Amino acid sequence: MRSPHEAAPLSDVCSLGVTWYEMLTGEILFPQMFVAGDIPDPCDSSKVNDLINRMVSYRPDDRPSLDEISPAIRGV
Repeated sequence: MRSPHEAAPLSDVCSLGVTWYEMLTGEILFPQMFVAGDIPDPCDSSKVNDLINRMVSYRPDDRPSLDEISPAIRGV
């Protein structure tokens, strides 16, 4: 978000998390929500909520890798 020239695979993880969030809720996530960490849970499943919240974390180092996401969604 600070520098679009520094996009990396974890940027794709965030984008995917945003897409899933918006598909589940029909609501748009705004950049201010990321910075504030004020993102409401998208559904009733704590596993899905935890995964999506990690994916859309403001800090890239807190996001799961693409290799972590695939097994996580199989268990949901």
